[in-house]
Formats: sequence, C-alpha cells, structure tokens
Amino acid sequence: MKDFGWWSSLTRADILRGLDLVGDRLRPDDLDGVRVWGPAGGDADAGPTPRTPPAVHLVQAYDEYIVGYTQTKYVLDLSGSTKNRPTDVTVRNHVLLIDGQVAGRWRRTLTRGSAIIEVTLDRPWDPPLAAKLLRGVMLDGKRAKLERVYPLKPMLVRVVLRQGINRQIRRMFYEIGYEVKRLVRTRIGNLRLGDLPRGHWRPLTKAELRSLDPVS
Repeated sequence: MKDFGWWSSLTRADILRGLDLVGDRLRPDDLDGVRVWGPAGGDADAGPTPRTPPAVHLVQAYDEYIVGYTQTKYVLDLSGSTKNRPTDVTVRNHVLLIDGQVAGRWRRTLTRGSAIIEVTLDRPWDPPLAAKLLRGVMLDGKRAKLERVYPLKPMLVRVVLRQGINRQIRRMFYEIGYEVKRLVRTRIGNLRLGDLPRGHWRPLTKAELRSLDPVS
C-alpha cells in the first residue's frame, strides 16, 4: 500500500476505499510481514494456463522498476539473483528481467564492432541529407557521426553506428529536421537479431561469445 500510495499520490483512506470497490477481484497476501494485493486468479477447474514464451527485458541501472519500491521491491528478486539482502535489492549494474523477475545483471562493453540500426522516420527520407550525418553534427560537445546511411523504403533507412552518445540517432536526425518514430537495432558487432521474435531470446553460439571478448 505504501508503494502504491507513492506512485499514485493517493491517501491511505482513498486506497482503502478503492480496495473495497474492487471487492474480490484482488486477493491480499502477506509476504514477510508486508501486505500485498494481486489478481484473485481464475477458475481452479479451468486447467493450467497455456505456457507462453518468457518476456525478457534489459533494464537500466536505477530504473524506476527497481528503485521505485521501498517495501515490496524484494518481491522482484525471488531467486536471489542479485545476491543482496531481501530488503535491499537496489543494484548498481543493469538488470535482466524474465517475466518481471530479476534473473541477472548485464553491462555494456564497447568494442571495435559497429551497430546496424533501422530507423523509421516521420516523413520520406531526403538522400542528400545523408552527407551531413556522415560528416557529423555536434552533440554534447562531441562530433556525432554515422558510418553509413542508406534507404530501405521511403520512410525507413538503415544506419551503421560506431559511437555511443546518449540518444545519438534520434538527436542527429532531429538536427536535420526529422523525427524518429521507431528504432530497431538489427546487429551489434557480430550479433545479429535475425528473425528472433520480440521478447524472445536464444543462447549465443561459441563463435558469438568469442566475439564479445574485450578488445585488448
């Protein structure tokens, strides 16, 4: 209730009235002395729920999903993957979530490889503007530039990036008068997205793992 009040800015009295209104659609549980509410669940005679592929998310360090809770954040780490005390799972590194549960940590390591990204724009692409992106524009006191730009469709271009400036692609296209509607990173170094569906994952091959070794 404390967490919900913090997120919603509702008073305790308002939250209690809301719980009365939803009735038995929410079920209370006590977890280590903390009262939490969740969906009441379906019909026990309906049989098991069909299994769906796990939802996998890479969450940045200090994301609100991790640090926005004070009482119940330990519920996100039932496996103890972060190896912290149950009441203190705030982590410094980025977090891997599988079906909403903390399953590990991840970090970004820059290598000599490049990233290939498909960029959906708000209007048709004007090819002569590619020269400006290749020469570079100033962002945060640095010259941000792309290695290659080539069109795929009237409003879809593919770019090759070797830098890592914050929100670089969106900001670079904004500088030349475009709004980026969607980004899809199709390759990082030797790792290719291929036809992997959204939210799915696969083990890396030995060759892919070797390609991730830090550059000496």
